[in-house]
Amino acid sequence: MIVAGLEGGSIYVSTDLGQTWSPKNTGTFWRAATASDDASKLAVCAKKTPIYTSDDSGSTWTQQEASGERDWSCLASSSNGSFIISGVWGGYIYTSDYSGKTWARRDPTGNPEKWMSLTSSSDGIKLAAVNESGYVYFTDDSGASWTKLDPDGTDKLWSTIASSADGNKLIATVFGGHVYTGEYF
Repeated sequence: MIVAGLEGGSIYVSTDLGQTWSPKNTGTFWRAATASDDASKLAVCAKKTPIYTSDDSGSTWTQQEASGERDWSCLASSSNGSFIISGVWGGYIYTSDYSGKTWARRDPTGNPEKWMSLTSSSDGIKLAAVNESGYVYFTDDSGASWTKLDPDGTDKLWSTIASSADGNKLIATVFGGHVYTGEYF
């Protein structure tokens, strides 16, 4: 299943690798979406709204009030969809162990940041995040403590990051630049 959000429009779901799409939710400026491996659990985030989750492949949605109305910029989930990590543009990272029902603030830098992209291992234990300030942050304890990684000693304008299922291998891209891969960089 593929999940995508149209800015100012619907969340769309495709079960045939993008050949056809079905609208599932409408009305806001969606910024990111994530799905469990079996696509039964979905989560989406937008600007100035709570995070929305679905436990039935997008047929119905729950507004997770505990997430707060923040300027959400990115999110990822564990393979079973119960662990969610989400970043705030000009804020902090938040994690949920309960499919979005409760949230904990995480402070990789100790300061508000402009979070660009996040990734999660399949079990939600190893996480990585990139921010506009030019660094990659990594944790192997579900966000309780973080390590700043600097692949080659220079700040970069990171755009995206992804990890292998076990979280041991990372791949990240730089706006107008290169692709970096490695084990924890």
